[in-house]
Amino acid sequence: MVLLDGSDVIRKRAALNICPPGDPERSSCLMELSDCLYYRSRRAHSLTDLEEAITLGREALELRPSGHPDRPSSLHKLGRCIIDRFVRERTSLDLEEAITLCRDALALCPPGHPDRSASLNTLAYCLCEQFRKVDSREYMEEMIVLELEALELRPPGHPDRSWSLHGLAIYLSDRFDKDSHLEDLEGAITLGRGAIDLRPPGHPERHFSLDNLATCLMKRCHNKHNDADLQEAITLKRVVLDLRPLGHPDRSSSLHDLAAYLDNRFDNDGRIVDLEEAITFGRSAVDLRTPGHSYRDHSLNNLASYLHKRYRSENRTDDLDEAVTLARAALDLRPPGHPDRSSSLHDLALYLSNRFNTNGQAEDLEEAITLERHAVNLRTPNHPERHISLNNLANYLNQRYVKENRTTDLDEAITLTRAALALRPPGHPDQSSSLHDLAQYLSNRFDKDGQIVDLGEAITLGRLAADLRTPDHPERHISLTALANYLNQRYLKENRTADLDEAITLTRAALYLRPPGHPDRSSSLHDLALCLSNRFDKDGQMADLEEAITFGRGAVELRAADHPGRHTSLNNLANYLNQRYIKESRTTDLDEAITFTRASLDLRPPGHPGRSRSLHDLALYLYRRFNKDGQRMDLEDAITLGRDEVNVRTPDHPNLSVSLNNLVIFLRDRYRKFGTIGDLGEIITHRRAILELQPSGHSKRASSLTALQSDVMEMIDRLRREVDLDKAIALGRDIVTLYLPGDPLCTALRSKLASCLKERFQDKGDFADLDEFTELCGTMLEADPTDNHTLSFSLHGLALGFWFKSQGQEETHNLDEAIVLERATLKLRRRAKWMIWRS
Repeated sequence: MVLLDGSDVIRKRAALNICPPGDPERSSCLMELSDCLYYRSRRAHSLTDLEEAITLGREALELRPSGHPDRPSSLHKLGRCIIDRFVRERTSLDLEEAITLCRDALALCPPGHPDRSASLNTLAYCLCEQFRKVDSREYMEEMIVLELEALELRPPGHPDRSWSLHGLAIYLSDRFDKDSHLEDLEGAITLGRGAIDLRPPGHPERHFSLDNLATCLMKRCHNKHNDADLQEAITLKRVVLDLRPLGHPDRSSSLHDLAAYLDNRFDNDGRIVDLEEAITFGRSAVDLRTPGHSYRDHSLNNLASYLHKRYRSENRTDDLDEAVTLARAALDLRPPGHPDRSSSLHDLALYLSNRFNTNGQAEDLEEAITLERHAVNLRTPNHPERHISLNNLANYLNQRYVKENRTTDLDEAITLTRAALALRPPGHPDQSSSLHDLAQYLSNRFDKDGQIVDLGEAITLGRLAADLRTPDHPERHISLTALANYLNQRYLKENRTADLDEAITLTRAALYLRPPGHPDRSSSLHDLALCLSNRFDKDGQMADLEEAITFGRGAVELRAADHPGRHTSLNNLANYLNQRYIKESRTTDLDEAITFTRASLDLRPPGHPGRSRSLHDLALYLYRRFNKDGQRMDLEDAITLGRDEVNVRTPDHPNLSVSLNNLVIFLRDRYRKFGTIGDLGEIITHRRAILELQPSGHSKRASSLTALQSDVMEMIDRLRREVDLDKAIALGRDIVTLYLPGDPLCTALRSKLASCLKERFQDKGDFADLDEFTELCGTMLEADPTDNHTLSFSLHGLALGFWFKSQGQEETHNLDEAIVLERATLKLRRRAKWMIWRS
């Protein structure tokens, strides 16, 4: 480039002023002033100078008609000015005019013409802009051919050789982007280095060549994963930024790119200092790309990504909130029809999903699902990133399923992940992720529906994922853990010992890949302890239980007070210690189990889904200690906890009957020890609740009826003696209705109730009691006329009824009936005594 100072423009303008229209030198003066303004516009980034240069160039061209020796130069220089304006303002008419002017100039510069190389170079540049606009291979190939010819016409030592080296490097880099031929990229890097050598420090175009070389090196880094290229690209970008101080029109571009390269290095090395610097440069780029800037959306999008990464690295909630805000702003700048809209929809959905995971706000997840659906719709089957949106949408739907238990969400997640997997065939770098995710969703569906086919497929897919994630894969430990979990589930379902043994082997392998300091180590310790405990339950090998306790302690130690899984590890460790207590009667184990379960309960406040389990376990352990030591406080605490457990478990809870039964056991022990009638009453209440959970035909209903009858019989006796005969009768009447008429248990209850009614009649003389008494006797007689005891009691009862009714009557038919029945009763009793004597 010609270097000029401000006085050159003044002199050229003065020369033009003395060449009025018609002067034969006017066209030359116009062109000379136009040239000066063009070069100053590039140096000072002045659009005003460029507009004047174009105006002057047009006037000069009109003065140089066809055949004029300087017409090719005027055509070329005007085209050069107009393509510069297109680059700044992106007006399509400018691009079309620049191409036309440069083609006309080249047509007038045959081989050997001194301006041919300049015309070739500028036309190639115009075609490059057209190629980037319409993505036509025709333009791409032509621009390379033109620039190659220009380079041949500019041998070493030619003042404009650097322009052709620089331009050809850009065009070969563009062709690499389209065809992925590495030789094009290597050629671009070599040419770019040559251009830099010819543009030493102080050269006004040096920053362009440095910038282009950095871009080419970054492309090679992505292609060959060459760390040296990334390091050099960052170094070059820093130099470029220094050459583009505040006020330079390309400074925002350098800030944007340097931030992106530092972000790449953070992805490779994990050095937070690179991410911090990327955020700083990204903010500066956003500040310079004010509303209306054509690339503001890119800088907003990238800055959001950097902040999201820092959130994931350091858990700063404010970073995530800002990422969401920036991504929304980027989306607003990418309306329907924008080529990058699907990317913004996808990114914003991801950030909202992450915020849902942090804060649990359902509206964030709902919006994430909505946005990702739009992204999927925009990413048609041939879109290169459709598989990513399918996979993410499936993940968000699975999250909603876990939260709201919508089966349709889980089914759709499975369908979407199958579609993503189809787009990730063998060899695809993300196939293992789809296999892993699909296995997880199928496992979730198995948990819900119990379809073993889902679990079987989850195991198959989990194995494939583990096979693809070789020992050096960063997520192998995740696949090993998941596969172990599926195998353990199948063991619990089908009791396959081989599944449990394999689950233990896989979890040990995952633990090896999660050494001390690894964030997921506690999970592997927890899972391995659980599997070993399951194997102890099956085989009774103390070595497994001892190891489970050791690993369980390790998990608890790593899960500090604020760890979301601490309550589970505490509860499980308590269970392992309780198992050892049962096996070896170590009092310290039971005491420690109680301590750990209390701590777990504190972390499971009212409303927590695991609270009932902790209440259940703690009550059981305290009851065991009561049986060992006889401390009443332990029994009292067990009863209190048992009551809380029953209250927490809803009527449809699968273990409510277990909770009720345990509470009955605790109360029964206290009743036996202290004889409190209130305990017996509560026992009966809970036994009745158990019966309600055991419909006719239930395997345990008969035993529950037996236990209830025994307690009620005792309760009736105590109420008769200690409280109130009326209450005894009310209880008897209530309970009798629970039994079938022919049930022997019912007969005994009717007999007890009849005795109470007889006693109250004798005390109060209410003939309603007598009628009910005789009716019960008649019912018992009809229900079981073959049982001697029942027959004797019923006949005697009926005889009494008739006798009482005969009192004060002149007629003797009631008395006669009473005598007949009583004789029958005496006959039965004599026969029963004879049978006893004979036996």
